[in-house]
Amino acid sequence: SIGVESIVGEGSVFRVQIPVSRNSYNDQEIVLGQTQFIPELNTAEETIATGNVIDSPFASGKSPLVLVIDDKAELLGFISEMLKGSFEVATALDGTEGLKKIENQLPDLIISDVMMPGISGLDLCRKLKTDIKTSHIPIILLTAKSGEENEYEGLKTGADFYIEKPFFPHILSKMIDNILATRKSLIERFRSDINMLPTEAATNESDRDLIEKITK
Repeated sequence: SIGVESIVGEGSVFRVQIPVSRNSYNDQEIVLGQTQFIPELNTAEETIATGNVIDSPFASGKSPLVLVIDDKAELLGFISEMLKGSFEVATALDGTEGLKKIENQLPDLIISDVMMPGISGLDLCRKLKTDIKTSHIPIILLTAKSGEENEYEGLKTGADFYIEKPFFPHILSKMIDNILATRKSLIERFRSDINMLPTEAATNESDRDLIEKITK
């Protein structure tokens, strides 16, 4: 229904009301599109209310910088809103813009969509993981492509994780926490454990090659 309330000289209010009940529509009026995320949870352990975020072990002190790259503004805004209470968040609408932001300030973690115009998420990941300046940055790839072959292709580029859409926000948030906590723990151990071998601090082939060259 559409209605209007108007007062001469003051202004007008137009109100559009759309019923959300399934019973208000017949089968021909309903089109199911692909959802990119699953905002509602059915688990008793954790629940995300609109606008709330999962508590992070990095909430106190300096927050890690997470760069989110996606050509869909809706998903970009959703992930940013989910993370901003626990992390410093930067965004980019494609791989080219993402690379520019990485050059200006190295993020602590990158979340990137796979299918993007210009530089795809796979190409971006491959480029970053083969550059010694950025190879240490953890990368999570998001994709609407399912299947073992697509996942293997994503992991071959050096991505740390490969997540299919739709995804649960609390799982993505916890995955980020775990990745960054593991890196933080590794750094602390490397600083304090005199018996730790330098190669144990490497998390990818580029880092391992560099450490071996330095050691030699």
